[in-house]
Amino acid sequence: FEAFNKHADDPRIPKVVADMEKELGKGNMKPEILPKLAQYEITLLDWVEEQVRIARSITDKPIGANVMLMDPNAGETAELLAKLRVDVITTGAGSPANYMQLWKDAGIKVVPVVASSALAARMERLGADAVVAEGTEAGGHIGELTTMALIPAVCDAVSIPVIGSGDVFCADDAVRMLRETAAEGVFIARGSYGNPRIFEDALALACEGRPVPQRPYRERLDALREHLSLTHRLVPRAMARARTYASWYLKGMPHAAAWRGRVVKCDSYEDFCLLVDEIEADVVPLEAAMTARPHGLSSEAS
Repeated sequence: FEAFNKHADDPRIPKVVADMEKELGKGNMKPEILPKLAQYEITLLDWVEEQVRIARSITDKPIGANVMLMDPNAGETAELLAKLRVDVITTGAGSPANYMQLWKDAGIKVVPVVASSALAARMERLGADAVVAEGTEAGGHIGELTTMALIPAVCDAVSIPVIGSGDVFCADDAVRMLRETAAEGVFIARGSYGNPRIFEDALALACEGRPVPQRPYRERLDALREHLSLTHRLVPRAMARARTYASWYLKGMPHAAAWRGRVVKCDSYEDFCLLVDEIEADVVPLEAAMTARPHGLSSEAS
């Protein structure tokens, strides 16, 4: 809301309103709301541009963006991303046919999410560089087939790379998908919640056969500290979201349920930092004791 309010007198609003009026024509039943819609559109596009700038400031790796095509502002977002020349665009909730040439002319790799072999074949004809085969159990909840059933059908239908997506929560899941299907890559989303090392672990297991190490509690808490620090620095007003992701890092730790109860009461970055210090002081000695005893201890984890 703060960002939206900052755009209240944005000089670009009249032009966006004029474009909306032209597009709506006689279907413009409520012209009085168009300035607010224009204000929202400008706020959204400025936010996207800022996020790309921030991402490029902290990494030299390729930058990707996802476009939900049923979004009313998908067209404007598509044009902005072409202007920004991000490296990769994934799409969902629709067909990117209207924007494919725009993105290809900007040198962008386009990777649509598909839920059927027919859609995958169409995306290849349109010029997609790869497709993500996402089954019904994946986060997008699309289609009727599970991922492991969908991937073979998509691989048979296209010659471009196929990336599997759905229920990949650990390195073993990723390797199983690669070994049991013809997928050339794995899409990991929810599996990274509270476990950002999953990408490193999956690569090591798939490419080198290196087993996933048991990560100590202190290392997991340090990862949480970094996550909190990035949120505080880049999106400080989003600290409320930390209440959700902080709990992911505590999974399986001693007294996890009690600590989650404390997490939801944190209101600031400082609150979170103090709490993580408390958690570390509690769980690290318990972990050492469990490691020292042959049969372990009751962790009271949940």
